[in-house]
Amino acid sequence: MRGIDYRALRVRPSPRRVAAWRESVRQYDEQAGMHGAASGPRVHASRWVGIAAVFTMIFAVICVLTGLAMLATDGDLFGVFFAAAVVTFGAAAAWVYFQWRVRHLAEGWRDPYRLMAFAKDNGFHAVPVAGPADLPGRIFGRGLEGNRVRHDVVAWVQSGRQCQVATESWHSGAPSHGGAPTDEGSCRYLAVRISDQPLPLTMFDALGYPSIDGPPEEDGVGADAEHDEGTEAESVSDEAEPVSDQAEPMSDEAQSVRDGEPSVADDASGDPGVDEIEPHGGTDADPQAEVDDSDADDDPQPSEEDTETTGRPWQLMATPGAEDWAESIFSERTVRLLTDPTFPRDAEIVGEWFIAYDLGAPEPLSISHWERTFALVASLPEYPVAPPAVPPEGDSELTPDGHGA
Repeated sequence: MRGIDYRALRVRPSPRRVAAWRESVRQYDEQAGMHGAASGPRVHASRWVGIAAVFTMIFAVICVLTGLAMLATDGDLFGVFFAAAVVTFGAAAAWVYFQWRVRHLAEGWRDPYRLMAFAKDNGFHAVPVAGPADLPGRIFGRGLEGNRVRHDVVAWVQSGRQCQVATESWHSGAPSHGGAPTDEGSCRYLAVRISDQPLPLTMFDALGYPSIDGPPEEDGVGADAEHDEGTEAESVSDEAEPVSDQAEPMSDEAQSVRDGEPSVADDASGDPGVDEIEPHGGTDADPQAEVDDSDADDDPQPSEEDTETTGRPWQLMATPGAEDWAESIFSERTVRLLTDPTFPRDAEIVGEWFIAYDLGAPEPLSISHWERTFALVASLPEYPVAPPAVPPEGDSELTPDGHGA
């Protein structure tokens, strides 16, 4: 999409900058009383170089003065050479230790920093960790209340539509009799508010069956799969209270930073084009900042790799009486983006929201995935989408509206 700055996703920030951000986030959490005392030193890692330099200079001055004293009293140059060697060794040891310490603090935090920098560069709102999303849909509200969390949250406005991307994780807790939890998982989703009033429930299955929890036991869409669809349809029917502006920036009380994957080697290419990220780890978006849809028809081309899903039938399930309306929402372009063989997505319209679910584990820093995400939002009808002119017959059962090979 035009106007999106992806530089922060391409550049590896220095460990020193990431460690400084990490300490500022943890100190913010400590001051807010959200997650207990922050671990590690109470100074920003970016100040450590200066502190180390001061102590090294003091040590060097002492050694030089000692050497000069030995030279003046004994007339022996050994003291000077010895002092120089000690100063060199001490400075090198201090540099190695502080480099190791800073890299240790930055470990696992580089990717969240890059995502926050990407969001800040583009005027989006973002937080590394937040509470569970208050959205309708098949993955929300699952598990225990205290075991639901969102990671890598990015929210923005695109052509008047409130958009949000995050990874929702849930866990039902350990059963009393032992064994594995009955319900646990995570899913990266895209939520787009496409209307200001509830819309008929509609579901799109990219692979021909609901894929969030894996394929059905038998090939195709069997009776069990149809039963699951009906059950989920009832749980997310638009009789539920509509969700309001939840794609707006999240509250500070829900913000923290998680430990992520191991960091990668440092790169001499420099830092992302962002000087500072908010102390709480997030970025604040300009409510008027919008993604440019002027080149909306220039969609990313499907990758030639990973064509396992190519040719598989997709299925659109619509509330009875709203079949034609559902087809107008899921246009040919939208379906093409949802069934991309590299990044397939299931989707549904529930309440005021269009929600797409990634089938797999996409990398939050993937530029190609972000390009397809912006293109998918651009493919949707203009906000606000009106419900069908003729009210649907009901929303407890969905009917197949069509599929393609």
